[in-house]
Amino acid sequence: VRNIINSLGFMYPSISSIDTIAYSILGNPIWLLRVSGENYSNSKQRFFLNGAMHGNEKMGTEIVLSISQFLLENYYQNKNIKDIIDRSEILLVPILNPDGYICHMRWLYTGDDANRSFGWQLAFTGSRNICYPFQSPELKAYRKILLDSPWYASFDYHTGIEGLFVPWMCSSNQLPDSSEYKKIFEVFDLKSSYDFILSKGNQGESIDYSYAKYGTMSFLPEVHRSQDTLVPDDYNQIIEANIYSLINVIEEMQKGIKGKIIDSENGTPVLARIEIKNRGVSVYSDHKSGSFYKYISEPSGFYEITVFANGYETKTVQIEAKPSGFTTANIELS
Repeated sequence: VRNIINSLGFMYPSISSIDTIAYSILGNPIWLLRVSGENYSNSKQRFFLNGAMHGNEKMGTEIVLSISQFLLENYYQNKNIKDIIDRSEILLVPILNPDGYICHMRWLYTGDDANRSFGWQLAFTGSRNICYPFQSPELKAYRKILLDSPWYASFDYHTGIEGLFVPWMCSSNQLPDSSEYKKIFEVFDLKSSYDFILSKGNQGESIDYSYAKYGTMSFLPEVHRSQDTLVPDDYNQIIEANIYSLINVIEEMQKGIKGKIIDSENGTPVLARIEIKNRGVSVYSDHKSGSFYKYISEPSGFYEITVFANGYETKTVQIEAKPSGFTTANIELS
């Protein structure tokens, strides 16, 4: 894995970079590969992909690596891929749990289940497989990336069944963005043929946390029924299906409402919570650029947007959205 990541960074230095974002409990590095166009900007949409949160589910790593290779190798050859990368920042962590990956075990080295230990609707049952949220360096690294800049969408790849999980994993409550999730599943499923699964009854999962806390459209693809098979018979089909499913989702999400939240006096970006009435959970602006994105599957119509930020007056505006593409709403706070 290290050799593949390093070779991609060496071959495509103008559109990729590699960082070691943390070290695991046993001191193994956690790598982050950033893919973005040659004109970098903090205003870009961000997509986050990770594999091997459960260390024995190694097909997730294979998918994230294959997506990385596909995007970089096609940037200069495929206009569609170039357009996606130019308007996006794609963050890829092939192995979030390197200790589990190396030792071929599901858990973190502490024995805790990484994907039952996020800080949303977390129930402490006394099980050794659930830890307090964000205690491990692996989960601290995950949260740090999310806090650094909000994600437009995230994909946490697993194995064990075949299905696309969406929030809520912790309950059967109504999903605020249900129509958006169902539309995205339609385009995701054009290649993958997975089931659409709303609830599994698990608490403390990554997709519930990033969706509920930060408004990220979060997905957990379970890509193969076997957890421990690294190279299943249908390896190439699984890889291809998940590459093109991701591309379909990114293209589908190029509509809704976007904009910037800035200070009315000096024009500096403002970290804010943006609530669009009757349109699901709130999203957050990027503290570095003030930019925000909210996906709406059928955006035509009038929308009421309310912006909340510490130290500023709450502001509500109305906009009329276009039936396709993004409608821009730049909002000044005082």
